[in-house]
Amino acid sequence: MKKQHLAVLAALIIVLIALVFFTLQSEKNDGGNNTNTTTETSNKTETNKNDDTDEQAGDEEEVVSVDYEKSYAQKCSTCHGGDLTGGVGPELTQIGAKMSKEEIEQIILDGIGIMPGGQLKGEEASAVAEWLADMK
Repeated sequence: MKKQHLAVLAALIIVLIALVFFTLQSEKNDGGNNTNTTTETSNKTETNKNDDTDEQAGDEEEVVSVDYEKSYAQKCSTCHGGDLTGGVGPELTQIGAKMSKEEIEQIILDGIGIMPGGQLKGEEASAVAEWLADMK
């Protein structure tokens, strides 16, 4: 009976250590100094939308801009690594050679295995999927 209590205690300690580790990794990836020197236009996806149903509005355009690298850093890098090399989740450095943008987006939306779905939604999920699909 005493051995069972020790096993449960050991498991709880391991879970606590893992939780602290992932929290620190998340804070490290979310804040701090970003040494990435890519230009603003190279790490954003822009979508132009025209509303043809409103003739009176003229040619107004709505530009939706998604910073996919920031989205990845905030929602994905804890498990997949800040450099896409993996960790708890699989590496993504060459995911585009294995899956299409649509397959990647479906996994982002629905999840797979231990990965929860819905961390990214809509344009954000689509932009990250497009970016990852280019990883070949």
